[in-house]
Amino acid sequence: MTGIDVDTDAIKTDMAAIEVLITAGNGKLDEIEGAVETLETCVKTEDLAHSSGDKGFMIMGVRNSDNTSGANFGTQDGDYCPFSIDDDGGVRVHTNDAAMETATIHNASISGSAGEGTSSVFTKPRGIKDIGFAITASANVSYSAFIEFSADNSTFFQDTNLNFSNQLNCKGTITTATASWKYYRVRIINNHTGSQTFVVKISY
Repeated sequence: MTGIDVDTDAIKTDMAAIEVLITAGNGKLDEIEGAVETLETCVKTEDLAHSSGDKGFMIMGVRNSDNTSGANFGTQDGDYCPFSIDDDGGVRVHTNDAAMETATIHNASISGSAGEGTSSVFTKPRGIKDIGFAITASANVSYSAFIEFSADNSTFFQDTNLNFSNQLNCKGTITTATASWKYYRVRIINNHTGSQTFVVKISY
């Protein structure tokens, strides 16, 4: 019977040790559950409104000062790649300052004898230095064209360097002289006696 008593004591000791391990394991499981719950709070539903205290993941970008090696970030279509960041910490939306796209910002008739028309407002993309524009008139007769700029899309000022008086078809470039402004538009005065259709295109 003594041998049995010794074995029972040993078993009790082992069970106590196991209970300690189980308790420790339960603590670790609680930690894992808490970590998973924290990660779940970082996953947001599309189109869900922001709430104070929301958690999320930091998205990393790569500073690319020369603005020429962006293509190396993703060598093939469909590759994962980081954002390209310029020297000011801004995310690049175009890879260079070459012409990226052309858009029509006005295509409408303007009455004659000093009738006026204004194009739709456009913004200058970050990183683009110059914006080219071209204006054509259907009757190919004289008009005046002005480039106007604004900081708030409300009050517009005329760029005196881009004033085209008594022109037929004309073209020009919005340069770094007004690069600090955000909003632009083209204002046209039809100097012909009759109405004519004006088409204004920009390229950047």
